Amino acid sequence: METVDFSFSFEELHVTLQDMLDIAPAESMGLEDFIVPFEEVLALGHTIIQAKGGYRILEGVVCLETGIRIGQTVFETGKIIARPFQKAEKVALFVCTAGPGIRKAYEAFMAAGDPLKAFIADTLGTVAVEKAMDKIQHALVLQAKQTGLHCTNRYSPGYCGWPVSEQQQLWSLLPENYCGIRLSESSLMIPVKSVSGIIGIGANVHKSAYACAVCELGHCIYRRKKHKQVG
Repeated sequence: METVDFSFSFEELHVTLQDMLDIAPAESMGLEDFIVPFEEVLALGHTIIQAKGGYRILEGVVCLETGIRIGQTVFETGKIIARPFQKAEKVALFVCTAGPGIRKAYEAFMAAGDPLKAFIADTLGTVAVEKAMDKIQHALVLQAKQTGLHCTNRYSPGYCGWPVSEQQQLWSLLPENYCGIRLSESSLMIPVKSVSGIIGIGANVHKSAYACAVCELGHCIYRRKKHKQVG
């Protein structure tokens, strides 16, 4: 299975304090009053984050009314995700992880009786994996442009009505334990600060605003992110 692989140092991700405040859920408003512990956890970023990821491009894409077929594998993504792939010629399967260090840091802070820093470390992992995936997506966009093609948004199981259980099918099309990530029996990725999904590629596809108005997933990261998506 031919893949395009990446790894990033923490410094290359350029994670800022504002990134972490922006991505935190609404119920955690007021975190601006705890700048010092945020800065202390950020200072440990180079020892906590080991970001890596990659993608594999597949052809033979058929868009169905409520899903996508890649070869013999059918993904029941739902209409929201299937729609942008109507004119896709290829699909990139992607994965990315912030690495196992986030979980270790979280557990260490909890054991030390510091749940605030544990929360901050968890937030750091969320930001780091998204920033790393932004870089991977940008590299895919540049690769596609070389042949006159464009890319859609990226979409992941668990979002917009796409069942998390279909991680199993997605990972069947990737190398085993790709980028050091494995699936639990419940189809969750380990390390937990990991993402996977699909991006459509074609001459007549395009990137658009996420359809938050018709999505019922209230905790979705794309509702909370304030910085501009790459691609």
